[in-house]
Amino acid sequence: MAAERGFPEFRQVVLDSTDARALAEFYRRLLGLAYRPGDEPPADGGPDPRGQDWLVLRDGTGSGRIAFQQVTELPEVTWPAGPVPQQLHLDLTVAAPADLDAQHERALALGARLLEALPSGSYLALSHLTGDFDPAAWAGVVEVYRRSGVTMRVRPKPDIERFFAGLDLIDPGVVSLPQWRPDPSDVGSPPSDAAVSVYGGVARKP
Repeated sequence: MAAERGFPEFRQVVLDSTDARALAEFYRRLLGLAYRPGDEPPADGGPDPRGQDWLVLRDGTGSGRIAFQQVTELPEVTWPAGPVPQQLHLDLTVAAPADLDAQHERALALGARLLEALPSGSYLALSHLTGDFDPAAWAGVVEVYRRSGVTMRVRPKPDIERFFAGLDLIDPGVVSLPQWRPDPSDVGSPPSDAAVSVYGGVARKP
């Protein structure tokens, strides 16, 4: 293996955290991993010396995958803007496009925070393709892309509205783009909702 060829052997990724136990629990549940023997949380809720030091999560073969190191201070990342850039991320994958939404919802339910790094008063502007106005046509488009090896995702309005959860939507909310504050000076009729097939919205973080 690597050591036999004269190279160091990669063991695991280590994440620093001011709450190593909480972060380890999040990834244990998200990825279906298990604690290294002895690293489990105290059953009685008592003192947790390992959780204040170093924890390791292993996969089903017993190999270490992620470790967590307790630190006293860690600047909160402000990525994608601000003075503290993203320093590391874990690149995860799913077996099929249909699994992506389910795993996204699982991560949020377990405590993942999409907009936590953004300060109060920040705005989210989002637009997304939809098949709501012409389902048959968009099913055909998605299939053409799928056959060429490209995943295209169109979403119904309720799924797009979930991206704005916890934010203050700006009027008129999540609507077809031609209906989002059209310019009165525009000449002629706006394109139809089906011709555009995109929902959009803007929201403010409280």
